[in-house]
Amino acid sequence: MLKLSKAIEQLYALQVGVTSEADGTRHERPHKPLLLLAVFDLLDAGLATPDRIPWCQELRDRFTHRFKLVRQHNDSNTPENPFRYLQGDGFWAAWKETADAKQPLTSPPLVGDMGRVFAHLTDGFDILVALPENRKLMREAL
Repeated sequence: MLKLSKAIEQLYALQVGVTSEADGTRHERPHKPLLLLAVFDLLDAGLATPDRIPWCQELRDRFTHRFKLVRQHNDSNTPENPFRYLQGDGFWAAWKETADAKQPLTSPPLVGDMGRVFAHLTDGFDILVALPENRKLMREAL
């Protein structure tokens, strides 16, 4: 079973991307941590479970609320990108549902995909985030 300390290490190691500003300074993109914080909010509110996280307006709104607080010069309010690209970090899987099947998500979801696109936490993250006290510690790490 994944230990909380190892999960927090994985959060510190998120592949966030770095961008350069016009003045030559660089900063890490905030998108993946912000999306995870929004997911934790949905879990707290009972609007998601670790095995079924919906791509929904509530998730986008919670992302946007935090994004406005940390936005740098050329950051874009794009929660769809981390929803797709968190899959490269080893504990997130996303899919699109059709009438007959679930297909892995291969591109960022669109607003029109709400109700058909979902994700789940994997590799022990699902068990850890099920407990509010673990989510609190993970929020602090992010």
